[in-house]
Amino acid sequence: MTLSKKIKQIRALNNCTQEEFAKLLGIGYTTFQKYETGAVFPRFELLQKICKKFPKYTLWLIIDDIGVKQGIPVLKENEQRIPKSKKPSKTKETQATHAKTKGDINASN
Repeated sequence: MTLSKKIKQIRALNNCTQEEFAKLLGIGYTTFQKYETGAVFPRFELLQKICKKFPKYTLWLIIDDIGVKQGIPVLKENEQRIPKSKKPSKTKETQATHAKTKGDINASN
């Protein structure tokens, strides 16, 4: 879903006319119409205002459109992140070698 459609849906879910929503955001009615129709992409500051006034829509509003366009990885509905592998623990042999090397360095000082 495009950002413009999401803005329109947020407005509709909150039972606002375009004029009321524009006033709520502190912008002109015709400017808001351009955002909602997709003729103009809203500035970041406007998206911040929408997110502050309607925080429950924040992730839904920005992740699909802005996240993908900016190269931010987005998880699909049933996808899970693969955990980063842990560093292998040092074996006793590695620890002994490390201690010996450290001892050699200290002895030469």
